[in-house]
Amino acid sequence: MNKLKNLFLNLIFPGIILSGFIGVVVGIVIFFYKYLWNILSNESISYYGYIKQHLWLISISLLIIILFAFIQAFIIKRVPESKGGGIPTSEGIVRGSLNCRSVLTMVSTIFLSFISLFVGVPLGNEGPSVIVGTTLSSAFSKILPEKSRAYKKYIMTGGSSTAFAVATGAPIAGILFALEEIHRKFSPMILLVTMSSVIFGTITAYELCNIFKVNFRMFEFFTVEAIPFNKLFIFLVVGLIVGLISILFSKLIALLKYLLEIKTKKINVFYKILSAFIISFILGLVLIDSIGGGHLLIDNLLFENNYELYLLIILFLIKFIMISFSNSSGVTGGMFIPILTIGALIGAILAKIFNMEEYSLLFITASMVAFMGSSIGCPLSAIVFACEALNGLNNIIPIILTVFIAYAVFKVSGSSTVYDIILEAKLKDKYKLRDFVVCDFIFTIQKDSFACFKTIRDLLLPANAIILSVQRKNKHHFKMDNLGDKILLEGDIITLRAQTVNIKKIEREIKAFFGEQEEIIQNVIQEKNYDRDDL
Repeated sequence: MNKLKNLFLNLIFPGIILSGFIGVVVGIVIFFYKYLWNILSNESISYYGYIKQHLWLISISLLIIILFAFIQAFIIKRVPESKGGGIPTSEGIVRGSLNCRSVLTMVSTIFLSFISLFVGVPLGNEGPSVIVGTTLSSAFSKILPEKSRAYKKYIMTGGSSTAFAVATGAPIAGILFALEEIHRKFSPMILLVTMSSVIFGTITAYELCNIFKVNFRMFEFFTVEAIPFNKLFIFLVVGLIVGLISILFSKLIALLKYLLEIKTKKINVFYKILSAFIISFILGLVLIDSIGGGHLLIDNLLFENNYELYLLIILFLIKFIMISFSNSSGVTGGMFIPILTIGALIGAILAKIFNMEEYSLLFITASMVAFMGSSIGCPLSAIVFACEALNGLNNIIPIILTVFIAYAVFKVSGSSTVYDIILEAKLKDKYKLRDFVVCDFIFTIQKDSFACFKTIRDLLLPANAIILSVQRKNKHHFKMDNLGDKILLEGDIITLRAQTVNIKKIEREIKAFFGEQEEIIQNVIQEKNYDRDDL
């Protein structure tokens, strides 16, 4: 009976019931967020067209832009979690590396992303959607009983993956996103939570799409012409080029982060945001396709593609530089759709250069997901996204080949992924000059605790924490488990090593997962101060 009770309270309830409920709530919120985003996006494009016909509005528009930049800078100073891309921030929050004020971060992110959208900054809504899903589920977890603290990371995982699935219209990619990108490990518990949340969230959003007569999919359904086998080799070259450009993109992000967040740290963030706003505004007046995240541009490339080669190259350079600059300056907005846009432009350019425009759809699709897979570091999610959102199943071989080559080139270079660079910058800013310790914690698994009957890999432990050994009850020898397959039982003595700036927080998480402890033995291994070389 105790095992059945534990199974319900610590597996079925958080893994299916609670995560499913979170999926429904997140699905509703993200649907209406996207719905309003699309309306505002159309209004922004119309406004730019109106300004071109009434040039006297430029001076008024500049004043509005200054006001918007001031508002965004003012809020970001007080709610730094809403700064920049949402997916890296969500990863830090879910893993436990970053803290956030849930409701304030959610509201600020939504509001500031709308400002960025209307101005025309080349950032998207997928990143903000993910952080909205994360913070919404985090806020819900805070109303649960104290003994349910262990549920929090699982609930946030479900919320963030559901938000990604609904924002992109790709539920399977949303599930893989949690495994491949957020936690970077495969776990039955994580899979159960994300599947339940994504399924319920996707169904909810899909029904709302039917009610409001909008498309659930990110892109309209289209057919990609199959390429002959004797021309398949060309995608080796495409993958190589995409991989090299991914490396350059990563280096540019890192360089701009260094210049704008370290070298020019004394410059008020208002001026950095204002510069991104004004440049985006000027470019939008000259070339309307340069504004926004790029969804409309991708649609044009997929279904019309009447751009000359020189214009595609110009758009590529503008997007490549402005996406990097806008994110590094601190403007609120996501990088997922902008990264897809860069990849789509690469594909369109290469199709023209190789004189294979009859296969331009395949070039665009393969390059788009290859750039996503290499620059973000999620090749499996990219391939699945190609099948779900871009109907790439008929040409899966060239798509897999392009993603594989691009990802291999990127990994061989030793470059950091874009999201890792952004998250590392946030962590450096948070933990600079703070003391940290490396400490071993020894404790016992209590009866009916969350960890009972679970494998080690199912536990979302504190950030920078690992289980060194497990000693069975009434046994005198220790066992190690580097694969995480060992099932934990009541009475097991655990040795956990963690690097932290807050020992009390680690103790609270130990009690949440392993039950209330009479005593937690601590053994400090290392004590040190952070400096920039350590971070």
